[in-house]
Amino acid sequence: MKEESINQNKLPALAVIITAMFFIIERVLLTATTAPSYAEAPRRYFLFAGMKVLVAVAVNLLPLWLGYHWHLFKNRNPLARMAKYWLFYFLSMLFTFVFFFFLRGTLTFRDLWIIFFPISQNYFGFAASFVFIALLSPYLFHQLEKLELVRVKQILIVTTILAVLLPTIFSKDLWGFLAGKGVLWQLYLVVVGFGLNRLKLLQNIRFLVPKLIGSMLVVVSLIFIMAQVSRSIRGDVSTAERFSVPYSLFAMGYSLYLFAFIERIQEKINLKMSSSFLATYLISLVVITNNGLVTWSVSEYYRLPLDTSLKKWLLGIITAFGIFFIVITLWSIVLNAVSHINLFKRLENRLKVESYQGLFERGQQFLTWLKSKKRVIWLGIFYYVLVVIQMGIMVLVTSGYPKEVFLENLLTRQPALLLNVAIMMAFMLLLFLITNRFWYAATFATMFYVVLTISSYLKILLRQEPILPGDLTMLTGINEIVTLVQPTLLIVGAIIMVILAVSAWLLQRRAQKMYAQKISYKKRLLGIGVILFLFSGVFFINHQNSPANLLFRLLRIDNQFFNQPKGAQKNGPLVQFLVNIDVDVMDEPAGYTKEKITEVMTKYDNVASEINMQRAAWPENQTIIFNLSESFSDPTRIPETKITGDPIPNLRQIKTETTSGLMVSTGYGGGTANIEWETLSGLSLSNLAPTLPTPYTQLVDKQDVAPNFSNLFDHKIMIHPYVATLYNRIHVFEKYGFDAFYYQGSEDELSHTDRISGSPYISDKAAYAETLDQLQKASTGTQFIQLSTMQNHGPYDYTYPDNEFDFIGPSVEKTNSQAFRTYMQGLKYTDDALVTFLKELDKIQKPITFVFYGDHLPSLYSGLDMAEYGIELHETDFFVYNNAYTRNQQKLTTDIVSPNYFSALSLQQANLKVTPYYALLTQLAEKVPAMTTNPASSSQNQFNGTQIFVTNDGEVLDEGDLTKEQKAVFDDYRLIQYDLTVGEQYSAKWATQKVTK
Repeated sequence: MKEESINQNKLPALAVIITAMFFIIERVLLTATTAPSYAEAPRRYFLFAGMKVLVAVAVNLLPLWLGYHWHLFKNRNPLARMAKYWLFYFLSMLFTFVFFFFLRGTLTFRDLWIIFFPISQNYFGFAASFVFIALLSPYLFHQLEKLELVRVKQILIVTTILAVLLPTIFSKDLWGFLAGKGVLWQLYLVVVGFGLNRLKLLQNIRFLVPKLIGSMLVVVSLIFIMAQVSRSIRGDVSTAERFSVPYSLFAMGYSLYLFAFIERIQEKINLKMSSSFLATYLISLVVITNNGLVTWSVSEYYRLPLDTSLKKWLLGIITAFGIFFIVITLWSIVLNAVSHINLFKRLENRLKVESYQGLFERGQQFLTWLKSKKRVIWLGIFYYVLVVIQMGIMVLVTSGYPKEVFLENLLTRQPALLLNVAIMMAFMLLLFLITNRFWYAATFATMFYVVLTISSYLKILLRQEPILPGDLTMLTGINEIVTLVQPTLLIVGAIIMVILAVSAWLLQRRAQKMYAQKISYKKRLLGIGVILFLFSGVFFINHQNSPANLLFRLLRIDNQFFNQPKGAQKNGPLVQFLVNIDVDVMDEPAGYTKEKITEVMTKYDNVASEINMQRAAWPENQTIIFNLSESFSDPTRIPETKITGDPIPNLRQIKTETTSGLMVSTGYGGGTANIEWETLSGLSLSNLAPTLPTPYTQLVDKQDVAPNFSNLFDHKIMIHPYVATLYNRIHVFEKYGFDAFYYQGSEDELSHTDRISGSPYISDKAAYAETLDQLQKASTGTQFIQLSTMQNHGPYDYTYPDNEFDFIGPSVEKTNSQAFRTYMQGLKYTDDALVTFLKELDKIQKPITFVFYGDHLPSLYSGLDMAEYGIELHETDFFVYNNAYTRNQQKLTTDIVSPNYFSALSLQQANLKVTPYYALLTQLAEKVPAMTTNPASSSQNQFNGTQIFVTNDGEVLDEGDLTKEQKAVFDDYRLIQYDLTVGEQYSAKWATQKVTK
């Protein structure tokens, strides 16, 4: 067919369709399928690897197709279509962004950024390279067309030796081909496609089908051969896919035969489609198969498990392929329909550029616009520098490695930096609209920022926390606050303020015209109203899915409620101040009055009397120990997981002999201090408002009286073999009335700091030795010890010298396999240390009750869906043990409990009399199922989820499912919790009383 007669709007489509299918299959294999390992399933491993190498040549087919059909593209102007295609891309990305926000609640700045700047991330490497080659193709084809056939043949030979033969021989990516996604590789393939057409090489291939089948067998067989070679040399199959890259000689041969076969079929069926639809389809394909939101969601929630039959596994792959194919096709049809809407056409015409000269002119127009806004830009730069300096100061006061942390913040916290700048500029604009004096407004805003920075710096030095909204109430005692600051600092600060004020006055007089703006009163009032309305969002920052909350999540603001100084370092003290404004403690229960609280107290005075008739008096040397064991849980209970060996045989035996069961934690992978707070206070995190996920930092300091279990004892010791800067623990345990707090760096020095080889954390064996020392010191009086160990804290990026355990199952991703083995070995060390510790307790001649519990599971089980396995992923092990001296080893019926029940359980296990407050907790533990937050809504401890109750049978209940008796006890408990946390504390003295001897 002559070139003049070719319909330029129709293109051969078969190669594009097959390429798209290959890309979809590859995505299904990489994302929707759990890659089998050779050790676990060798046959399936080879099947998986074979399918992957056969479809990996998709990156070769499209450039070959472009080059082969060069005569259809040489006179096109691809730049003129870029506006339309970019709009297609933008709509596709925006739709997925919104869709996955509503589906999964995902919202990150990176996902928004990539919508506007696709080549800034590595999601679309192949697409970016192909677009670049497509834009270059008219010029490239015109130059290649001028060459003689002999020269074309020479170019093909030389470039093939360089691009294919040498990388195959040396088994290295010598030229940065990036697994076939790089520009150089695609440029080579386009030239090869051009040569295939000009030299008419495809038509001369004989026995094409046998050669195609043979090339397929070669690339697949090489995997098996190289696997055997790798096993004999390395002991594994790490180099089995050495020749599976698209630029290897064997993959290239397969690509050429496959492309030749496709083109022969194309000639027979003459399948053609419009260039617009093909481009639309490819854009839809690229976005849906490479968008991080799609790949993450499929991998996280819809990945096909390995523990199914081969038939089901293959059927799952086919099903996933069908879903992808249908979605891509439907979205392509939607985009084509949208392109006919007038609004879309207007946007396309506005963005359209016909030539590179036009593109250059657009750039010039943009520069001109920037120059017209230069004063605003300079103001933004000034505030940006100010924010950088401020964050540097926060790093200096909070970090032991200021240079490294500062650089990390500068590189990774740009959204937070820009948010600080935007808030400061909005505040300055508000002042300007009020005063109509630029320099006064700018100076006052700067002074405010400087004062906040210096105040936060000083407060972190004094109290290990930045300025928070609650500190505003202390302004009434400003005279006392001033006495805490060195006079030199006050004098220097006053001088700086005076200099800034004088500078503002001089600038306003002499440079007011620089920023003079004639703004009518109506516009000023409107602007003030808009800014105040926007600022009102700070009162809803922690309300999930409010506009302010969405903005802060989008900009990756990490509230860091558990570590306020770290929050000031990462977010800046201004933003950290703002995220602490929207903090509700607890909704007021119906009927809360002083009379009602008095009625509840009287009721449980009587209940305590009834309970104490069956209980013994407290021995003068009674001791109770709470042991929070970091991340301790039984890995054999994890769904879809088979463990080789048993890391915790001793604990398993202990649980059969004493009161024991499972504790429902409110945390997963974190939230230690919250569990600690629940056990000590007897209060439930699930009763608190969603905006109060960290009571230690957000609540305890605000309580006039903070009742806790240690109130019952004469001597109170806290042992935490780690730093105490997290969760405001130092001040919390001061307020709780503890006599001593042993932690790394404390005045009360730790005597035992041994670590197991390879671990950065003090061992549980050492922590138990520290506890035994404290037991020996207290010869008289009752004693309470809170021991919070650290040995099994993540991350587990280290190895022990003698890992004994392994596993099979999809619950732990491949990247976390070694970490999980390390974790299980750590459990074994804890198990050994625990049984030794109990033997030592049995030797001590005084009554001791020991409560052991894991605080939460480690965040290693990303292969499981939290919506399906939420309860299982929040259940840890516990037991309550009496030492031999007590001679009263009970085994109470407690299958599932919540941590706020432990104080009542320990008193019941020791058969000790209770105060009325602990009588209430005893009734709660006996009658009301374990209470916790819904795992599906609070898995990462950022917000408290909705409250649920878990029965001993594992059934999940809502409050409305409780019986009348259960509801009555729970209502009493909730009233008391509200009174103690946010109410008038009518019951504070009642809750802190000791047992009458």
